Amino acid sequence: EGRLEPFDLRKVAEAIAVVRDAVRAGTLRSAHDVSDGGLAVALAECAMEANLGASVVLAPGLRPSALLFGETTGRVLVTFSAGERGPVESAAQAAGVPMEVIGRVEGERLEVRAGDGPPLLDEPVAELHRIWTSSIARANEEAAEVL
Repeated sequence: EGRLEPFDLRKVAEAIAVVRDAVRAGTLRSAHDVSDGGLAVALAECAMEANLGASVVLAPGLRPSALLFGETTGRVLVTFSAGERGPVESAAQAAGVPMEVIGRVEGERLEVRAGDGPPLLDEPVAELHRIWTSSIARANEEAAEVL
């Protein structure tokens, strides 16, 4: 909704360099860009790939659609063990790259909240996978019913 905010290509390159260096150093467990579908899609894809859930709490104040589906350039969702948090935060801070810890990988559900509000997303990872793998077949069935 509205105009896209301009982005600073230098800052995007710095964020990519921090992630690249953290991967090389072995401090990250995973990394996924947020530019295609937004945070909700990145979280769901990571959860389905690892077959692990997550509990995520986002800062309140933005529209839920912006929080979940905003495709801001240069954002990356990363995971790391608790013991690697210090090195990851230090690397981001040294490069001037903003970083926010938003949750934990845990359980079998993907739950996303804004602040202490009700869940914006709360689904079992197995159900997300079922929906994802059957969406084309369902769309074809629905289209056939219309014809």
